[in-house]
Amino acid sequence: MNIQYVVLCSDGTSYAVDHQAAFSQWGQPREPRFDLGTLLAAGWTPIREVGMGGGDGCAYALIVLKRT
Repeated sequence: MNIQYVVLCSDGTSYAVDHQAAFSQWGQPREPRFDLGTLLAAGWTPIREVGMGGGDGCAYALIVLKRT
């Protein structure tokens, strides 16, 4: 697959959408992940970012990455 989707949170965490495990469990603690940094280090390049809003002091963005 040459396209990846990552949700970037204003708290610095980021979650690749293709993971099997849920990345958001509202009201429950979760292990923070930093998938965006790992993907960028592996040669993925951002090609599009879209703000997704947020609430309760946290904002989100969807980032589309491409590997050439």
